[in-house]
Amino acid sequence: SLNKDGGFDLNASASDIDKCLRQILPPHLRTRRYSTLLLYPKLHVYPDRPKDMPNHIGSFLAKQCLVFSETVADVAFADSTVLDDLDSPELASHKAFVKVDEAFLEKWKGEHPGGGLRPTVMLNVDAGFKTSKAVSDEAARKRKAESAKVVAPKNN
Repeated sequence: SLNKDGGFDLNASASDIDKCLRQILPPHLRTRRYSTLLLYPKLHVYPDRPKDMPNHIGSFLAKQCLVFSETVADVAFADSTVLDDLDSPELASHKAFVKVDEAFLEKWKGEHPGGGLRPTVMLNVDAGFKTSKAVSDEAARKRKAESAKVVAPKNN
């Protein structure tokens, strides 16, 4: 699970990384998989679905609602016990992926009339997290608005 530089191979499975950590770390520094979280910069752009995260560990942690914005550090500095309960409502606005809600499921059912595997988590757009598609669409709208202001030169 380690790459040639001594870091983790980000395409390794979560269980491979767990095995590697158990071999490398002394017992008092070992961690459980479900207490691991992934931090991204505040303005990071996310995929629509956890399975589209750039690596296996990111995908795994997104499915567990353990991908956070770096803004969670401010909360943790203010209250060092807040990370003891990663399901705390206080952390919800810092989570990139959260459990699906009824509105999301209804929309999903409408888009997938044949059924399929129901999603269990969704991107937390209510907290301001953005997908690459949303960023691209927003940039296209801005370009269109700017191009509408352009006036063609008159031919004399």
